[in-house]
Amino acid sequence: MAVPLKFEIGHTVRLIDVHGREFKYYVRKVSADGWMFEPYDRPGELEFHSGESVFEVYFAGRLRYDGFDPAGITEARRAAMEIAYENHRPERRLRAERRLVFVRAIEKAMRSGDRKGVALVDAPKDVVKWRGDEWRREDQKRLDDAFAGRVAKGLTAPGDCAKIAKLMKVPCERTLWTWIKDYVAAGRSVVGLVPGAVGNHGSHLTADSEAAIQDFIEQHVSADELLRLGAAYKRYFKQEQKEKRTPAGRAAFIRRARAHLGGKRIDALTHGKRGARRLHAVSQAVEEPFWVNQQSEVDHVLFNVNLVDDASGVVLGRPWMSVVRERISGAPKGVHLSFLAPSWPTLSRALAHSVWPKDLSGYPDVTGDWPQHGISDEIITDRGMDMI
Repeated sequence: MAVPLKFEIGHTVRLIDVHGREFKYYVRKVSADGWMFEPYDRPGELEFHSGESVFEVYFAGRLRYDGFDPAGITEARRAAMEIAYENHRPERRLRAERRLVFVRAIEKAMRSGDRKGVALVDAPKDVVKWRGDEWRREDQKRLDDAFAGRVAKGLTAPGDCAKIAKLMKVPCERTLWTWIKDYVAAGRSVVGLVPGAVGNHGSHLTADSEAAIQDFIEQHVSADELLRLGAAYKRYFKQEQKEKRTPAGRAAFIRRARAHLGGKRIDALTHGKRGARRLHAVSQAVEEPFWVNQQSEVDHVLFNVNLVDDASGVVLGRPWMSVVRERISGAPKGVHLSFLAPSWPTLSRALAHSVWPKDLSGYPDVTGDWPQHGISDEIITDRGMDMI
């Protein structure tokens, strides 16, 4: 096709060297003396190509120019464009309608005479300026309604905070050009702007390779080898090369091995058994009390001393002390000493002692009654195992 060498941002340029190798680029910036191209196989990197070098390739017949490259649209994206617009989820339709506002603003700026590069910069800023606050209020209302629904169903505590809607940001030129390309590919329909799933959810491995990596992990990777997963991957890699199968990447192998072992076994080797129990224990945050005797906390401690019977000299062992503590004042309400491990019998005696008034008649120096006693509204324990 005839090439005017007036490339636009986002278009595709293919340069062929003297050896016949083809290199594909995206046009990212246009300047007076050349262009900034982004290599297709190295996203994020920019290369400067002067006007003279590009003209030389063009006159030699080794330049291909695509104003619109449909090859960049994946099969999954094409399949999503075939879905009727009303069948998409409401939140995705909303995002598509907002994207359409940006696309039409850019088209309007171009019809008024602005260059595409200028339209891609100025038009989105005007959209955010005039519609950003309105969209943020709409998002905040939806977040508040969703939060109220979760509170009504008992899924969220009323004291929690609802999410705050984010400020609208101006999309970058590359994102805007992708929207325009999808919009044109869908026949200038809003269905082309419906966002799809984020990330690559597929796998390059065949079914045999997937089965081989799973079998290797089950047979050779144990909890003792967790800290040497790199060595395990080398053995797996050599095995796959010997069997002439495509091996999985190192990150994929380690991710599958960790999933097979389980998080608690991994943390046991990293933080110790006690640290793993702490990280994986079932727990819940407790709100602070507002009045005295609203909450009482139960805890147990094993004394680091062995009691000995004076008469017989027999070692009785180390005693346990169960304490019921009022949370606001921090004063103890009830205490029970026993050689039994924490359990319901010991806890019930400590709770009974916390309910009864304290008799301080045997302590003449103490004036007044012990203030902390009675039934609390809530009893808080560490894990509740002593209730069994």
